[in-house]
Amino acid sequence: MGENFKEMKMHWGNPAALGLFGLSISALAAASDKLGLAVMEPSLMPWVFFLGGLALIIAAIFELKCGDTFAATFFGAFGVFWLAYGNPWWEVSAGWEDLGIIMVGYLIFSLYMMYAAATIDKVKFFVLFFAALMFAGLVANVYWGATLKFAGIAELFLAMTGFYASAAILMKSMAGFDVLPVGKPLLEFKEIKL
Repeated sequence: MGENFKEMKMHWGNPAALGLFGLSISALAAASDKLGLAVMEPSLMPWVFFLGGLALIIAAIFELKCGDTFAATFFGAFGVFWLAYGNPWWEVSAGWEDLGIIMVGYLIFSLYMMYAAATIDKVKFFVLFFAALMFAGLVANVYWGATLKFAGIAELFLAMTGFYASAAILMKSMAGFDVLPVGKPLLEFKEIKL
C-alpha cells in the first residue's frame, strides 16, 4: 500500500467556478438593495458573509494550491471584502461614509486587476470592468453624495458576467472544451525596460 500511495497524484478541479459564483450571488443581492429591488435586511447579511466571503476565500486557497496567483489574489481580496460587508457589526463600528478610503483602495485594485484580466480573456476583463465601475460609483457616493443607482447597475452587470464566467469554467471543466465562449485576450503583457 505504501508504494502505490506514493505514486498517487492529486488532481484539482477548477475552484474559479465556485469563487465566481460566490462573487456573483453577493453582487446580485447587494445590487438588488442599491436599486430598490430588495432590501438587505440583517437576516440576509450572513448569506453575503458565507456565500460571498467564505466561498471566495475557499476558492482563493485552492487557487493558490493550483498556482494561479491572479485568481487567488482576486478571490482573496473580494472574499475579505464580502466577509467584512456581510459582518453584521461593521455598521456599528464604521458607517458607510467612513469606508470611503477602502472603496478607493478597491477601485485601484479593480483597475490593475482589470488590466491583468485583459491578458486572460474578455469575460474576466468584463467582470473586473464592472467591479471597477461599481467601486467608482461607491466612491462617488461616499465623497460626493452621488446616488447608489450607478453602483447598483454596475454591480448587477458584475453579477451577470460573473455568473456567465462561473458557468463557462464549470462546463469547460466537465466537457474538456469551451462550451460557452469567453473570448480571446484583449492585451498582451510587454516587458518594460527602464
